[in-house]
Amino acid sequence: MAVYNENLPLIKTAAKANIISKTDILKLEQLKLKSEEAFLTSKTAAEAANLLRKKYKLTKENEFFEVDLEKWELFESQTKETIFSEMELIDTQISILKKDIEAIDASYTPYVALAGTATADVTNI
Repeated sequence: MAVYNENLPLIKTAAKANIISKTDILKLEQLKLKSEEAFLTSKTAAEAANLLRKKYKLTKENEFFEVDLEKWELFESQTKETIFSEMELIDTQISILKKDIEAIDASYTPYVALAGTATADVTNI
């Protein structure tokens, strides 16, 4: 994006002089927009990861940790034998805990987006 912004005056001058076509200018703008979209997507994912790290008070030294859901599931099976007025609430809390863990695992994967252009000597493919 920085290269595009630095060369924007040159691009406009070349367009006015009919050195490059309007189609080429549109292609360059599309590339810029795609780069901005990829940047914003990566930035959003990084911010979400930082929020999760803050929520669970994780530092760079922390590694993945296992959460033992067996006790929760055991409790769930025991409570199904007994009638509690808050049974649905307990089931909901268990499912939310599972989803939280899945969300942490899913959001931790880093993504890298790359964009660029290349030129080739057409006589020597």
